[in-house]
Amino acid sequence: MNRSEPFKIKEVKHLPIVTPHERWNILKRSGFNPVNVSSASVTFDMVASGMSPWSHDQKAGFMIGDEAYAGSRNYNHLLQVVENVFGLDRLVPTHNGIGAEKLLVTTMMAPGQKVLHNRGRSSSLVAFNGGESIDVTVARAREYAHPESFGADLDLEQARKHLAGGNQEVAYIHVELCPDGWNAQPVSFDNLEALAELAVKTQVPLAVDVSNVLENALWINRSTKLNDLMETVGAICRLADIILMDASQDSRADVGGFITSRRDELFEKLRNQVVVYEGLHTYGGMTGRAMEVFARGLMEMRRGEYTEWYDAQVEYLFRVLGVHGIPAYRGGKGIALDVTSFLPHLKADDYPKFTLAACLFIVAGIRARIGGDANYHLNGEGRSVVHLELPRHAYTRRHLDAIAKAVRALYEQRDEIHGLTLVNSDAEFVDQLVFEPRDQRLIVVPSKNVNGYEPYKIAIFEPTTTLDKSERLAAMEKAGFNTFLLDSEDVSIDLLTDSGTTAMSSYQWEGMTNTTDTSSSSRHSQDLVDLYSDILGFKHVILTHQGRAAEHIMSQVMIGDGQVVPGNMYFTTTKLHQEMAGGVFRDVIVDEAHDPTSSYPWKGNIDVTKLAREIEAAGDKGVAYVSYEMSVNMAGGQPFSMQNARDVSVLCQKHGIPLMFDATRCVENARMIKMKDAVYTETPVEEIVREMMSYGDGCTISCKKDFMVNMGGILACNSDELAKEFRRLLRIWEGDVTTGGLDPKDIEALRRGLIDSLDDDYIASRIEQTQELGRRLTEAGIPIVQPPGSHAIFVDAKKFLSHIDQDEYPAQALASAIYVETGVRAMERGNVSKGRNPETGENYRPELELVRLTIPRRVYTDSHFEFVADGIQRLWQQREKISGLEFVYEPKVLRFFQGRFAPKQEWTF
Repeated sequence: MNRSEPFKIKEVKHLPIVTPHERWNILKRSGFNPVNVSSASVTFDMVASGMSPWSHDQKAGFMIGDEAYAGSRNYNHLLQVVENVFGLDRLVPTHNGIGAEKLLVTTMMAPGQKVLHNRGRSSSLVAFNGGESIDVTVARAREYAHPESFGADLDLEQARKHLAGGNQEVAYIHVELCPDGWNAQPVSFDNLEALAELAVKTQVPLAVDVSNVLENALWINRSTKLNDLMETVGAICRLADIILMDASQDSRADVGGFITSRRDELFEKLRNQVVVYEGLHTYGGMTGRAMEVFARGLMEMRRGEYTEWYDAQVEYLFRVLGVHGIPAYRGGKGIALDVTSFLPHLKADDYPKFTLAACLFIVAGIRARIGGDANYHLNGEGRSVVHLELPRHAYTRRHLDAIAKAVRALYEQRDEIHGLTLVNSDAEFVDQLVFEPRDQRLIVVPSKNVNGYEPYKIAIFEPTTTLDKSERLAAMEKAGFNTFLLDSEDVSIDLLTDSGTTAMSSYQWEGMTNTTDTSSSSRHSQDLVDLYSDILGFKHVILTHQGRAAEHIMSQVMIGDGQVVPGNMYFTTTKLHQEMAGGVFRDVIVDEAHDPTSSYPWKGNIDVTKLAREIEAAGDKGVAYVSYEMSVNMAGGQPFSMQNARDVSVLCQKHGIPLMFDATRCVENARMIKMKDAVYTETPVEEIVREMMSYGDGCTISCKKDFMVNMGGILACNSDELAKEFRRLLRIWEGDVTTGGLDPKDIEALRRGLIDSLDDDYIASRIEQTQELGRRLTEAGIPIVQPPGSHAIFVDAKKFLSHIDQDEYPAQALASAIYVETGVRAMERGNVSKGRNPETGENYRPELELVRLTIPRRVYTDSHFEFVADGIQRLWQQREKISGLEFVYEPKVLRFFQGRFAPKQEWTF
């Protein structure tokens, strides 16, 4: 595949998780016809049309629809974009591709005339309107396993014979680029040119459907060694007399389409006809918002890397299936399983195509693309293949692996698959077909699902930027060799932090759009408090605008001047707020946490002996509280064990000292307990969270991490007295006690984010992504903190850049060098972050000098992290060329945010 997706994930939709036995019963109720199964039960809907995610620009456009009946701004914008992209200065909008074909048939064809086509969608419309639909696609199309064979070319000799009678016999030639009929095979440019010449010679119009023009143009360019995708698109359009398009394909809109012609007399016919069938000529059956989504999708068609990535995904799936000998054809939009070779033991009256489609659904929730005329799929050419189309950009490589694994499992038990019988032979369309298993049982139903993939698909994506190396070096110099000061538009893959960078779910966005805005108490805050109290188990749940606000309030209320705050390793803002309140932080984490090579599984544990010594030295009243972080950030995302939580809790209770969690990554810590502690293997993560929290007296949470929101914090406790003081300071420092400075939209997103986060399939996928990056780097010989943690991988900068002294900030240098080499933004977690001793002014020189590669939730895929690992490995091989840094500007506090540096020597790698 290509290096990685040229975008990151902005919003996700949950994939339905249904067991194979449940799917069997669902299919039974649907007449063993997957077409009629509700989408709520379909995991992988293998249909390209209307199934692709939008870009975040398209989603923004959706909100600015001008719903004027005539001449809306969105229509004018669509008109402008069509001219910029296709070179067409006029158009007739339609509600979808069928609407465009309807105008074509009703304006261009008289009853009794022929329409020549290449397995397009229009054959039923032609027949319904009294015409004769004639397929003149090349005869050998079914033998073509690869798109470079151009299996959708029209047979020129056949076309000439039909065109001998001119435009009296043939109404028009209808060419669909990558047509649905034979696995979206493309049409060659030579074939299009020859057809255009025939059209001129015979005065028969040539209509070209450009719905899939990008995939077609890509294969034309590869066969002719051309480079510019949009130049090829323009050249195709210039050959046609009439151009039509369905918006749900290359432009990734849900609905919409258009038809147009450069010939005045043809355009005038279309423009007059639209008001009969579609709507006014300036909206044609589309809302203003749909036109805007369409327009922005068309503009983004010019990004050739989108088409290349989509093609790489199709090729990947085809190649994986081929490795296992599965009979399949490769097309422009997906693959087609060869039914005859897949199920050779089934006869025609066993309906092998529908048998295979039903089995795919049972095994893995895969729904193949089958639609339209029933006879075509029962008895016609369509009976021999099952199409698995890929929605553009919706699925990740792990999804494709799961699909391939399911197809392979089915292929390995193909001899055990029984056929179907058709109940209603008079059905006209596919959705009307009803089947029954021939031998009671269609297939041996698996006991469990195929697993190992993200339990969500991409709903909205955000384009990423790719700068060349010299541009990245210039950007790094401008940022003072501080990755915090880089502009995000200059970053390809952003692993700076997982704080507020989550891709929220459609479920969360849905809640945000239906909130009650009020500065007083609202239903959303009460709903949130009720849910969080139930899950966390604390009596008082107080909203803040983010985690550091909760840290500040808790520190100011609970810490007296000179009191000690023992904790399992410092975190930058936490320690600062403790010190601002007059406290003294004491690190009581286990010694293994300071050794990046140790494989100890519980590096987040508090050393109970150390803690007891601190309490003895300071006295019970001299300890403000114990600060107990879950999935300790500075230690490498390392968890504490449940037994350690019990032991610490017992010690704190014995001395009357509050135990306060930093529960920012409580769900991740819970998942790590489930992974590492055999006692909890079968326990739901939600129950593990409840038990962990039961050992504490309160907590702070930066909800921008585990609870998957862009803003929000929690301060919770059981004490009425503490809660009263917390709320008093909240009113002074933050805002209303019912909002904490958040708006209702963020509050509702936060409530739903907790529900999302506790899904066991989600959190397993999230942790596995981090673990996989750790495995890749370890196998490449890169020194990282072991074992890999939950939210990030930490590269050991001391070992990576062993030639650089710690006072020359090797972690800062390595983070900067990773960006210059790869475009990946990481974060320093070492000497710069620890700061200086306020008494001596010297750097602290911590044991851990690390670069953090932080994994945002649901934002990147395995392909992205393969790219990250490859880039760091390249840098490892030339590490001696990286020199240390020195400060050119050093703030007094939290210097890692705003500090600026310069290399001690010029970088030459």
